[in-house]
Amino acid sequence: MFSANIPNLNERYRQRSGIQRSSPRPPISPMPPRRTPEPMSLSKILFSTEGRIPRSTYWYYYLAYAGIYIVAALIDIAFGTMDGDIGFGLLSGIWLFVGLFSSLAVSIKRCHDRDRSGWFLLLYLIPFVSWWVTIELAFLKGTVGDNQYGPEPL
Repeated sequence: MFSANIPNLNERYRQRSGIQRSSPRPPISPMPPRRTPEPMSLSKILFSTEGRIPRSTYWYYYLAYAGIYIVAALIDIAFGTMDGDIGFGLLSGIWLFVGLFSSLAVSIKRCHDRDRSGWFLLLYLIPFVSWWVTIELAFLKGTVGDNQYGPEPL
């Protein structure tokens, strides 16, 4: 009952104050439909350098990569194939070699999310500057919305 009186009160106020009701407000246009990308398949994440990935995918990849390396190193230690001078053994060395391209692909896609070229990774070769590259890829949010490398990742 109270809510039914509110429109009448507004009309009475307009009449007393001399406020003229202008033409009806134009309808609010809806936001354009947001283009949502399809989730990337695991093979595209690991073996393609196209597209963008969010921080979470980057972190999940490197945590899994490090976990598998630790397991491979423990197996190397157990079977005596670990070489303490170089820091890896037979299995862990194979894993490092196999994971090299996929690590590069994941890092390039993370650079794309920050709206940078994959060549940005060459800054890893410069001492102390490599810290900034790590901070930017691992901790800073990607570009909001679409950029030149594709739509915003999920």
